[in-house]
Order: sequence, then structure tokens, then C-alpha cells
Amino acid sequence: MSVREAISLKKLGSAATLHKRLTILRSEGYLEEFNTQGDKRTKLLGLTPKTLLYFETLGALLVLQQSSAFNLPSGI
Repeated sequence: MSVREAISLKKLGSAATLHKRLTILRSEGYLEEFNTQGDKRTKLLGLTPKTLLYFETLGALLVLQQSSAFNLPSGI
């Protein structure tokens, strides 16, 4: 996804808000920017290993929570 496409997602917020959020995600190491080969005007967004680890951990915790929710003692 390009930066332009991300900022045009109106249901997620205004362009200024989305630009600010993208800047924060880049500075925190969750997103990286790169150019397409031969075109330095278009900046694409990519996930970093830190982002992938975050979502992998979140997914594992959700699965754990779901499985423990089904093991509640009767009467609760």
C-alpha cells in the first residue's frame, strides 16, 4: 500500500490524522517506507519484523484467551 492510498482512507480519519499516525508508526519501528524500483515519487509502506512479531503475539494471546474462556467451571 502506498502512503497516498493509506492517507486516502477517509473512514479511518482525516488526512492530517492519518499522516500523523503513519509518522508515529514509522518512528516506533512498526512501518517502513520504500520506493518502487525506478520510481522514487511513490513511497510504499511495509511491515517490519517488529510488527509481525506484535501481531503473532497478539494472535497467540487471543487463541489462549478463547481456549481458556471455554474451560470455565460450570455455574459461571
